[in-house]
Amino acid sequence: MAILRKLAETLRFLRGGPERFGVIDARLAVIEARQDSAHAKSDELEDYLRGVHAELQTHQAAAGVQVAELYQQIAAMALSMSEGAGVARREAEWARNQVSALGAALDRLRRPADEPGTAVPSGAAAAEEGFYPTLEHHFRGSTEDLRERLGAYQRWIQDLPKGRVADLGCGRGEWLELLGEWGVDAIGVDLNAPNVEGMRARGLAVQHADALGWLQAQPEASLAAVTLFHVIEHLPFGVLLRLVQEARRVLVPGGRLIMETPNPENLIVATQTFWLDPTHMRPLPPALLEVAVRDSGLELEALLRLNPPADGQDIADPTLRALMTQGRDCAVVARKPVGAEAA
Repeated sequence: MAILRKLAETLRFLRGGPERFGVIDARLAVIEARQDSAHAKSDELEDYLRGVHAELQTHQAAAGVQVAELYQQIAAMALSMSEGAGVARREAEWARNQVSALGAALDRLRRPADEPGTAVPSGAAAAEEGFYPTLEHHFRGSTEDLRERLGAYQRWIQDLPKGRVADLGCGRGEWLELLGEWGVDAIGVDLNAPNVEGMRARGLAVQHADALGWLQAQPEASLAAVTLFHVIEHLPFGVLLRLVQEARRVLVPGGRLIMETPNPENLIVATQTFWLDPTHMRPLPPALLEVAVRDSGLELEALLRLNPPADGQDIADPTLRALMTQGRDCAVVARKPVGAEAA
């Protein structure tokens, strides 16, 4: 099949390194042009991709686990292209975004060995992934504490339109468990393999996938809500904007997007606790989140300041007192307008 040969050639070029990325758009354009041929599944494609994954096991030691993860995400999306032509164009666009990310990763990993701080030892990413649940438990609080805090969002779930809730970056699964107790159909998406295994062992519906890639693969107007709790501060800002746009597309009219993040209006959060997580990229003030959701075409319903500290009310200076006692978390709740088009 011509479509399979073109896809195989594309994946071979991915292995060729950043210098070949200039031709990827042309190869993906060929795939899009032939999407009428993408209906049939193929053992040939699956066998080829298994070979790619096997080669990656060797490649990881030199190029790092995160590059292998990106390859695997692209390959998984390529496989899903054989399941129907209707989503092929969107998946090709997603693949372009991943190729760009892959180029940046390879650039970082292939810097000269004598450049300080650039070496990525084999297994470093896996070690970080294994450490993250420990970090999360230590600073995010116990499961019981987190369930209590998340209970504040029940009011935004009770009147949702009929449909499924997707929790992106679902962590340990506390929110998914609460949704289940409230009778809500929910699915989680997370990249941390130990977390995913633990949630599946508890019977939760979880996909091991990249949040944006998973969202881009969903049909239009297919979800009642999209939620992200302490995820967006881990993302480049451009990825956050794209994620909000995709959330609007997949939400049914009247569906909600809920995003919670550490609140930099609180002085202790802004100067200390936010930086305890080495995977945090930058603080996101509530006002910035408001602009981001409004720009996407969503209606802002609420900007929440949550979980204020217990002490600090005795501070004499009113400005300092406000900075010290502000809610440690903030959240934006936005709604897709009723009657809005999906895109």
